[in-house]
Amino acid sequence: MPRSKPRKTTKGAFSPQSMKNALLDVRSGMKVRSAAKKHQVDHTTLSRYMKKAKDVEDLDSLSLSPNYATRQVFSKEIEDSLAGYVLECGHMGYGLTANDIRKFALQLAEANNIPNIPKAWKEKKEAGEDWFKGFMARHPHLTARKPEQCSIARAMAFNKENISRYFDKLEEVLKRHPSFSNGSRVYNLDETGTTTVGETKKMKVICEKGVKQVNQIKSAERGTLVSTCCIIGANGTMLPPVMVFPRVKFTNNMVINAYPGTLGLATKNGWMIAEIFVKVIEHFIQHTQSSKENPTLLILDNVSSHLTIEVVDLCRKHGVVLFTLPPHTTHKTQPLDVAVYGPFQAAYSRAYHNWTIAHPAEVCSIYHIAGLVNEALCKAGTPANIFSAFRATGIHPFNNDIFKDVEFVPSNVTDNPNPPPLNNEEVDGTDGHVGLNSEVEQQEDDPGLPDNSQTTPVITTPRKVRPLPKAQPKATTRKPREKGRCRVATDTPEKNQIEEKAEAKKKKEEEKEQRRKAREAKNLEKIINDHSKTRKRKGAFSKNNETAKKGRKIAQPTSDSESDDMEILEESEDERWEGDEDYISDAIDDDNTVKPFTKLPEEGDHILVIFRGKEDRHFVGKVLKEKDEEGDLEVTYYRHCDKGVNKFSLPNVPDLKSVHINDVIALLPKPSVGATRRQQDIICFNNYDFSMFRLG
Repeated sequence: MPRSKPRKTTKGAFSPQSMKNALLDVRSGMKVRSAAKKHQVDHTTLSRYMKKAKDVEDLDSLSLSPNYATRQVFSKEIEDSLAGYVLECGHMGYGLTANDIRKFALQLAEANNIPNIPKAWKEKKEAGEDWFKGFMARHPHLTARKPEQCSIARAMAFNKENISRYFDKLEEVLKRHPSFSNGSRVYNLDETGTTTVGETKKMKVICEKGVKQVNQIKSAERGTLVSTCCIIGANGTMLPPVMVFPRVKFTNNMVINAYPGTLGLATKNGWMIAEIFVKVIEHFIQHTQSSKENPTLLILDNVSSHLTIEVVDLCRKHGVVLFTLPPHTTHKTQPLDVAVYGPFQAAYSRAYHNWTIAHPAEVCSIYHIAGLVNEALCKAGTPANIFSAFRATGIHPFNNDIFKDVEFVPSNVTDNPNPPPLNNEEVDGTDGHVGLNSEVEQQEDDPGLPDNSQTTPVITTPRKVRPLPKAQPKATTRKPREKGRCRVATDTPEKNQIEEKAEAKKKKEEEKEQRRKAREAKNLEKIINDHSKTRKRKGAFSKNNETAKKGRKIAQPTSDSESDDMEILEESEDERWEGDEDYISDAIDDDNTVKPFTKLPEEGDHILVIFRGKEDRHFVGKVLKEKDEEGDLEVTYYRHCDKGVNKFSLPNVPDLKSVHINDVIALLPKPSVGATRRQQDIICFNNYDFSMFRLG
């Protein structure tokens, strides 16, 4: 079958009526060439049809048009069933690509024992490209589309039962107040991400033809996230947004050129958290003037940060009715996601693109995002988009039939198995779906229908060759967690439930914290006990210098003649260093080396500790616990910084050990601490000389 190319000849372009009129004129006595010229038919073709109709009186019984279906592989019934199968797979979220259809066509042809399967199909193990183009041309209702990603959770949650319960609950809430039913006091709140790197994949630029790679400059590989929370009303209005910046503290220069009335907040990662969502509700109440006399309906998703007891109490106090959407259905039920955030992200990418052109070689930071968001909101947050958003979700005007049955098809993959068929009927992979070839399947599978096999050949349907996707039941022993649902969070029963869950969570966290502290105390006690046993002092400072330096005793000569034969008495290497608690270095024997401290170290003091060995090392530590009965202190040690002689820093893993009071050689003055947060872990002793010590 030829591809779709421009037609160069008029061969076969005549209509059956033109050929019939030409044949009648020839039979009436007109010459063949004259009749062909009169009716715009090729004279050789007319001569061939004259021989074909020589013995036929009724020309209507003849086929007077070319028959190009002589090489057609599939019959019309099989092709229609294949087209219906492709449509159902697409509706279920398991769409077939062009290559999938070509491979499946060969399997379908072999399953139906079609005799004229092209040889090239069997060699390449797939149908040809010509056949696929003809298949698409014969079924114009099919088209190639780029799919959007949909998670399994969304496919499972968006089912007819959940949506029916959601609309029943929404209808009950809308009837509570006249301003809810007319849409004047109905709002939707949701967050979206805006980064310092715009989306360039959906944008096209003009460049030289034939270039394999086209670059577009952006600020960084991965941008910084700033959450933007928008609030729209069913009356076509948009409230000033809320922007959450990834900073510890918020400053006003973050919202320069922002949308008028924008509320700026800050968290460590730029996400919306429960602690700041109370301020978002206060912002909403301020702009809507919500009260118990003039209530508002706020529709939002089921995120845990939106449903804290503080938020619920604040909403109940000011007449705000919190209505949550069913989990994993916001791609269909949330107005902002349906018709506002798509245009907003596209407008934001264009605004970012314009900014990079106007500021070449500059990096876009979080201080520029507010201006870009303002530009995008002015283009995307129009009344037309907002009206369309509430209308498409069935909220206002209220329409519980807004979603068609075909939109619930993806949830059928995870539905429970169908009940067994009655009367021993055979169900072969249909899964309750009715396609374009359902009549053919019923004739084949239902024994109650008459046998028409003599007139209609039995065909093998695509569902028998490749059954529709169906999830297997999962067997799990884990306790399933509570499933989310749509609810009115400000109603008393729901509010009590939220409060109980918050108290249970708080109690669980307290118990966890107590176990952690007990575990740390036990580990610390074990460390102290082990250290006390290994570092037990034997009163080294109370012994005389001769005993402490027994490894360096020298036999004095008795006379001058014996000076040449002086013998040095030394212990072995193992004996010299065995039990380093009895060894005192020469470095601390000098009275001028370290001045004795006038008071005992107390909790919070900084001390200098010596660790004795072949080479004595000194460490700076902070006293955590004062001296006990055995003379041991509990100390956390610092590490010496390479940047300065007098600077010390805490290690990432705290170094906690006990030390005897006799190993403390100096009580250090109060150190100075850095001003910034990064420098608070570094201490500095500006007025103390550490040059004589070997610091660790």
